[in-house]
Amino acid sequence: MIANALTFVTKQLNNHFKNTLELDHTMVALSRLTNPNIDGKLVLTLVDIAEDPIKANHIERIGQNDLVAAPILSLNLDFLIAVAPRTPYVEGMKILSQAIVFFKEHPVFNAAQTKMPEGIDRIRCEMRHLDTDTKNTLWQSLGANYQPSVGYKMRLVIQNEDGIKAVVPRIS
Repeated sequence: MIANALTFVTKQLNNHFKNTLELDHTMVALSRLTNPNIDGKLVLTLVDIAEDPIKANHIERIGQNDLVAAPILSLNLDFLIAVAPRTPYVEGMKILSQAIVFFKEHPVFNAAQTKMPEGIDRIRCEMRHLDTDTKNTLWQSLGANYQPSVGYKMRLVIQNEDGIKAVVPRIS
């Protein structure tokens, strides 16, 4: 599911570049930052995974009963979009700016808009500010030299495959 979500967002971003810049090649590669064979001008890389603690059992009231559904799995995926090392600086700034505009215009992906990856209900991406110390630590831990980049948090809601766990009569 994580790979599907990251691949989906990478494809959406590449489609944006192809449509707006009329390109016949990909601009964004889903890869490690240290990959010497990066095929793209930007790199999208996962830097952290965390469960969103806000989601719990879902309860829906129907008549005199409460339907208790299995917990919804909601993940927060932190990712970076960085200029690939061999990309000319000014060109890198232009395409990084285009990526920022894309996520500003398309912060949410859901089935009403587009065909979602199997098992995923919704993806929401929001920009994250990383202060200089955090960026420095992050890039060192990734084993790469700093490149201009922007951080995002992807909120990923996974479909509830277990369905209804219980039907509980409401106490009155």
